[in-house]
Amino acid sequence: IMVFAADSTSEMRRHYILFVDDHTIGESRMGYRRGWNKIYQETERGNARYSWEKKRPLAIWRGLNTDASRYKALSPRQRLVALGGIYPEKIDAKFTQTKYFNFIVRKILRPAMQQLGIPPFMTIPQQIGYQIVINADGMTATYPGFLWRLLSSSVVIKQESTKEQWFYNLTQPWKHYIPCAHDFSN
Repeated sequence: IMVFAADSTSEMRRHYILFVDDHTIGESRMGYRRGWNKIYQETERGNARYSWEKKRPLAIWRGLNTDASRYKALSPRQRLVALGGIYPEKIDAKFTQTKYFNFIVRKILRPAMQQLGIPPFMTIPQQIGYQIVINADGMTATYPGFLWRLLSSSVVIKQESTKEQWFYNLTQPWKHYIPCAHDFSN
């Protein structure tokens, strides 16, 4: 079975072949499946715009609450957002929305979301404007999030996880990213 991400501890893992995700190989005029060429260009634009000295000295994370259904207590992403509230001088972590919205709906609802205190979506270049970018798994591994974060000129903090993608065996903790406990307790 060809899959974009898998749980390395699953009994079914031996039946899976990890394949490049649809966000990376996809090409869409609208929506979030932009294709690697556009993701690469956005990442390089952010790298060119922000030298280390121009980056905000904070850790940044934006995303959806897609991991919440798997936990009885706070999910790792919920805990990360809570830590952002406790340590706002160190972590800027927020949910961008509560449900999946396509590009048009997100663009129409963005002003209302800001009025309600739900922070707007941040582009890849905007996130690269921070010294540290956090990679936090949702329902599965973050694709293409981990790829562009590795390419960014920011320090990458990656949550420890049993989730994996096709290239994970090529990355090493403390060389390509800083590992962090799955529940962000450290």
